[in-house]
Amino acid sequence: MMASNSILNGTPNLSVRSAKQQDMKAVFQMIKELAEWEKMSHKLRLDEEQLTKDFINKAFHSLVVEAEDRSLVGYAIYNIDYSTWEGKSLILVDLFIKEKYRGKKIGEQLFISVMKAGDAQGCQKAYFHVLSWNPAIKFYKRLGCTDGSPYLVYRLEHDNFKKLVNTSKL
Repeated sequence: MMASNSILNGTPNLSVRSAKQQDMKAVFQMIKELAEWEKMSHKLRLDEEQLTKDFINKAFHSLVVEAEDRSLVGYAIYNIDYSTWEGKSLILVDLFIKEKYRGKKIGEQLFISVMKAGDAQGCQKAYFHVLSWNPAIKFYKRLGCTDGSPYLVYRLEHDNFKKLVNTSKL
């Protein structure tokens, strides 16, 4: 569990903390905002109820950025994975800051907080995906991140996933 960072980048009215069950409603709203921003709202199958169940069942970890009025202005969702070459790895699933709070290094502080949480859990490295047109690529490179070359990312999307598991004779 991450302790609250009460002063975020010199901004005393923002803090980064571990998410709580009651945060999932606001986190889900930001997930919808992220899907819209990524122009992928049509792919969002998750609902708030399932997100909350998955949080309760520890399917993922989450940090949030909280304003002084207790509203949430950002979130990160991550998992711990395993590398057969290096051991534990952090998989950053989402990192999102509401538009009016961008450009103030809040995302950087949240990113670093997630990496520190992974380090505390014994992670040796981190993975995440970035859309090819996302301006945050410059930000990630500035922090020392590199693209995954020569590795490619493959996906088995929902329909093909279900088709595979439902038609397999195993």
